Amino acid sequence: MLQFSSLAIAFGVALYAATSSVVVLAADAEQPWLWWVTLVPLIISHAATGVLLLWNDARSRQGLLLIVAIAGGATLAATAAAVWLAQDVGPWMPAHVAGMILVTTSVAGVVGFGFAATRSAPRAR
Repeated sequence: MLQFSSLAIAFGVALYAATSSVVVLAADAEQPWLWWVTLVPLIISHAATGVLLLWNDARSRQGLLLIVAIAGGATLAATAAAVWLAQDVGPWMPAHVAGMILVTTSVAGVVGFGFAATRSAPRAR
C-alpha cells in the first residue's frame, strides 16, 4: 500500500507541474488547445497505472470494468483538481522552464507506469 500511495502522490505532483506548465505555455499561444493536448500522455499513464495497481491488489474480488471505472474516475478528479489549481495560481514560471517541466513530467509518467507494470507482473513461485 505504501508503494501505491507514493506513486499516487508522485503522479499528483506531476499532473500539477505539467498543468502549470501548460497554463504558462498556452497563455501566449495562438492555438492554446495544442498545449492542453500535451497532457494526454501523462493522463493516459496515470489511468493505466491506476488500473494496473488496482488490478494487482484486487485481482479476484472485482471485475475489470469496476477497476477501470475507479482508475478513470480518480484520473479525472486528479486532472480536474490540477487544472483548477494551476489556473487559479496562474502563470508563474518562464516559458523555457515550463517546456522542460512538461517534458520531464511526461517521462516521469512513463517511468511510473513502468513501476506499476513491474509490480503487477506475475511472480515466479
